[in-house]
Amino acid sequence: MYYRHFGLSSAPFQFTVTPRAIYRGREQNEAMAALGWGLLHEPTGYTLLIGEPGTGKSTIVRAVLERYRAEAISAFLNYPKAEPLEIFRSALRQLGSRSSQISKFECAEAFVDLLREVGPEQRVALVFDEAQALSPLLFEELRLLGNCAVLGDRRLQVIFVGQPSILKRLEAPMLRQLNERIGARVLLRPMSEREVVEYIRHRIHTANGAADQVFARAALKLIVAHSNGIARRVNVLCHNAMLAAYAAGQRKVTARQVQSTIEEFENQRASVGTATAVKKQPSRHRLWMFGASVAVASAVGLASLVGGQRHGAVREIRNAVNRIHRGTISSDISIAGSPRAATNPEVR
Repeated sequence: MYYRHFGLSSAPFQFTVTPRAIYRGREQNEAMAALGWGLLHEPTGYTLLIGEPGTGKSTIVRAVLERYRAEAISAFLNYPKAEPLEIFRSALRQLGSRSSQISKFECAEAFVDLLREVGPEQRVALVFDEAQALSPLLFEELRLLGNCAVLGDRRLQVIFVGQPSILKRLEAPMLRQLNERIGARVLLRPMSEREVVEYIRHRIHTANGAADQVFARAALKLIVAHSNGIARRVNVLCHNAMLAAYAAGQRKVTARQVQSTIEEFENQRASVGTATAVKKQPSRHRLWMFGASVAVASAVGLASLVGGQRHGAVREIRNAVNRIHRGTISSDISIAGSPRAATNPEVR
């Protein structure tokens, strides 16, 4: 894989990270502490985590749920457009309930039964990712469920994880009662410039490397300036700049390679507004950057199997990457036999 070119043990900027690889800056620590309180102690039973897209909300939530696995059983729900009853049934299945194909009223009783079954110090939690997309009906159902799912001083804990637009949603008159009950509110802000550098250093360190050996100082400055403190954007820029350096056979990422990556990234963001034109020529649009890297990673893995032809295969791969970054290769490339399998990465 390409990361070995830089002396690393793994890809440092992948989006699904191990607990060890999670960056714990001030914002992340404060958010995790507040979520831990909401999960275990919030008396209203409702907690809200807000953050811009790409700030790492879902990563932090999963880390908190893993940390308090002994104190709370939880259901992670990331299909906000599903029908309320199906969501409740899915939650019960994740929580280990044997109930299935039951009515809405029976779901409420099943949640109370779960509260009765867990230990006195344990909690039962429902975590709703992308909560800004939940329907008004589901918001109201969750308010009513909160009224029912109470056992002594224990209650079902509901955690909403969403983008800032959820605040406007909750201001609707029909959601006023729910909005007033949300006791713990957590804002995850973008990272500062210093934290972005720390984030990059941390992620490379977890891959047994050093950032100064992978990125030139000027390259790091460019990434910091153009990431706006958004973790997802840092991941995309770092990953693809490293891939460009690998394709060029260079051991350190230069400012020029980062600048090229930034321009490509901005061009792709701008292309979102021209979706109609893209639809007219679906087979010839440019590969998304991260998707291209997946293609290269797959090809490198294949190259390692071809014995004596390995060096020639790697040379071809590097040439392909160069064509990708110059924009002269199209999405006709298929990965594992699937045309246009590459997509733009998303991190919540």
